[in-house]
Amino acid sequence: MDTENERTKIDKKYIYIGVIVIVLITIFLVIFLKNKKYNDFEDLMVLNAKNYVKLYNININEQTYITINEIGIKPISNCSTDSGVNIYRKNNIIIYKPYLMCKSYYSSDVDHEKGSSIELLGANPYVIDSETPYQEPGYNGKGYKVETVSNYKNIPGVYQTTYFVYDGSKRKETVKRTIIVSNVTSSDAPVITLNGEADLTLKVGTSYQEAGYTAIDQKDGNITNKVIVNSNLQTNRVGDYTITYMVTNSQGLRSIKKRRISIVNSTLNIISKATLYPEGQTNKNVTIRITNEGDSYAYTILPDGSRTDELAYNYEVTNNQTCIFKIYDKSGNMTEKRVYVENIDRIPPTGTCKATLKGGVVTYVVDAYDDDSWVTSYSYYDGKSYSEFISSNSSKYNFTNINDASVQIRDEAYNTSRISCSTEVLSTISDISIPTSYTMEVGSTYQIPYVLTPTTALASELVFNVVSGSSVSVSTTGVVTALSTGTSVVSVSAPYAKIEKQITITVVNKSSGGSTGGSTGGSTGGNGTGSCGKTAQTLTAYYNGTKIARYSKITMHVGETIRLKMYLPTGCGTIKLLTRTTADGQKNWRNYFTGTSEPSVDRNNPSTFLATDHFDWVITADKKTGGQYIQLSQTTFQSTSSFSEIKSFFNVNIKVE
Repeated sequence: MDTENERTKIDKKYIYIGVIVIVLITIFLVIFLKNKKYNDFEDLMVLNAKNYVKLYNININEQTYITINEIGIKPISNCSTDSGVNIYRKNNIIIYKPYLMCKSYYSSDVDHEKGSSIELLGANPYVIDSETPYQEPGYNGKGYKVETVSNYKNIPGVYQTTYFVYDGSKRKETVKRTIIVSNVTSSDAPVITLNGEADLTLKVGTSYQEAGYTAIDQKDGNITNKVIVNSNLQTNRVGDYTITYMVTNSQGLRSIKKRRISIVNSTLNIISKATLYPEGQTNKNVTIRITNEGDSYAYTILPDGSRTDELAYNYEVTNNQTCIFKIYDKSGNMTEKRVYVENIDRIPPTGTCKATLKGGVVTYVVDAYDDDSWVTSYSYYDGKSYSEFISSNSSKYNFTNINDASVQIRDEAYNTSRISCSTEVLSTISDISIPTSYTMEVGSTYQIPYVLTPTTALASELVFNVVSGSSVSVSTTGVVTALSTGTSVVSVSAPYAKIEKQITITVVNKSSGGSTGGSTGGSTGGNGTGSCGKTAQTLTAYYNGTKIARYSKITMHVGETIRLKMYLPTGCGTIKLLTRTTADGQKNWRNYFTGTSEPSVDRNNPSTFLATDHFDWVITADKKTGGQYIQLSQTTFQSTSSFSEIKSFFNVNIKVE
């Protein structure tokens, strides 16, 4: 008996499990089939959007939002006609994202939940056109602290406002609202002109007569027949209504116009006109100028409740709002004149800035935005002061203290803010080649030769330091001076590139035999080309720390300066004379080049003689050489004890592009 009862219980258990499984499968199938219907429709939206972009050859530079009405799709049941496709470019690939909004279904990227801790006021998603500034609908915080962050821009696309809800100092919830901006505006878009008044006031129950409109396109001509009119007007109900006129040309560019209609309890035989000063975006108060025409005019109750009997009057507004002027005639009848102030912007723009330092030049790139108007101009810190405001969001300046990099940004309403820039230092140097060792005598000097990769890299980025030993010192340009016998290690580094190379310097007592060169690529340094002789000799030349041969070819650019280090043959005494000519007959070489930092020598003035083992030959390119190489010749004359004069020379071919 007990066994039968237990068996019955087991059978019932399996029956219950089976029923639950069937119910779950059924629910899954219902949801799957339902979602498949919407997913298929999303695919259709994307397909039609792609065809739309291709048909009208629309150039997707910034994101844009195209409604399903525009791409010729009838919405499925219980889905909004504001549904559409957001189109944007990412990594040079055009992305199509469907935004389907239905009573019981939303595309995955549409944030539509209201939240549990706070109540979002207004619609979610919130859909507007590009000609209507977004006004935050707000929220009911229910006693919680709420912080809001939004990436909204007044250009077609999809944006988000995020509401961070705090219970004390602890974040309790995050709620999001989707903001969809539709309709394209462009200077090449068609122009819609409304007949009659754009803002009308009608008595409740009065029939509305459309005054008409025209649509003209630069390429398509008259396209009035393509205008789509949408209206929520109800003449039998007091309220504010809008009629929207939209047209699309053959290029896919759209324009819209709006006619606002106020339905009131009564109207008067009085014409009231309103003008805003200023009409454009401003951070100042706006003055509404009201002018009334009509013999029956009596007085007006202003939006603040005060009264004026003047036919024409000004009313100052400090914030964006709808201002209602109650206008009375002499019989006591009243009508309302509604004026919409939407052009006040006192919120400074914000954004990010990056400053990159390379080769003593700071490059700015700014990404700025403003919630209510456009960012129009930028003022950059140039190392000393801020520049004049310019329209470009990027610029370059010659200064090195990149930590001071900042920019001032200004919007259309002349609100200004200053932002500090994130910084990055880039090196022009990718590699450094130097000898690994060198031996020199006490009292002598040695220019550390170096080769930079690439050859256009800036030697000014190099830093020279004695990292061990005390037998030498080193200058900021890499000239080593032997102080005492011993061994020292000198580093040659490019801090920005995080590259460091080292050379071991051995200093020995001065001897008749002279110094020896480095073991790996070492320079002969001040030893020049060897001992002095009777015949003419060749100078030893170094360019960027690297020994170059006679008749070497160097290409320069206009304004560029190069420095050649010329080492003299030893044992010849002091320089008596320097001459610079051209060996190829180009007597006008100074038309192309300027030689600076020339040693001042005069054979008739011994006080100017140079008693040194080398000198610099600095050449600046002044003019393009027309594709040819100009051969420059450097000749020195030295006095000796054995010979009256020894001649040394060096020739180099230079082309200026």
